[in-house]
Amino acid sequence: MIVLGYKFLTIEDFNTSNALCNKYYGIPVNDTDTTRNWIAYSISYTVSNEIDFYFWVGNETIILGSPTEFEVREKTEPIQMK
Repeated sequence: MIVLGYKFLTIEDFNTSNALCNKYYGIPVNDTDTTRNWIAYSISYTVSNEIDFYFWVGNETIILGSPTEFEVREKTEPIQMK
C-alpha cells in the first residue's frame, strides 16, 4: 500500500519528531487533556514480519515539512497447514 506521510527508521526518530510537534502545538495543555500527542505512529513490516520502519500518515506540517509517498507493508499472519 502506498501512503503519503512521514517515515521514521527508528522509534527514537519518531519520538523526537512527536516531541517537536507536541511542543509546537502545545500538547498536552494539562494532565487531564484527552489529546496526549500530535501524531501517532504505525508500523511497516518486512516480508518476514520484522519491523521495517515506523510511519505517520498525514499532511504537511510546519515542524516536519512536506510528506512523501512510500510503500508500507502490513504484518501478515502465518498460513496454518492442516
